[in-house]
Amino acid sequence: MILGCDAAGVDPDGRPVLVYPVVEDKGDPRGYSLFSERYPGTLAEQVAAPRENLLPIPDGVSFADAACLPTAWLTAYHMLVTRGGSPTRERSWCRARAAGWRRPRWRSAWRSGSGSMPPAVSSGNGTG
Repeated sequence: MILGCDAAGVDPDGRPVLVYPVVEDKGDPRGYSLFSERYPGTLAEQVAAPRENLLPIPDGVSFADAACLPTAWLTAYHMLVTRGGSPTRERSWCRARAAGWRRPRWRSAWRSGSGSMPPAVSSGNGTG
């Protein structure tokens, strides 16, 4: 089994894309799987993924940065909703040490319907 969940690259049409690591899996009781659980992972020269798992990389975002996004966002969502027990329609306060983590947690809260209250003040040094 090839490990790895994070990937970014070029799709068959030549467009830069990141690979969303959650794949529909009717054989799994959850109905989905991640790359490297039941399907070969992304630590390879080429990755086969369903077309719906290929998301365009925004302008100005490197392949390395894009590849980090899916797992970071999934982790934030999992911690907020599953581990944190945040029910839908409940507000949550998101504080992160690095600015890159605050947005996924806020976005996950918003998508789950719980809303979010990001910190109103930032020290400007990446801690607020």
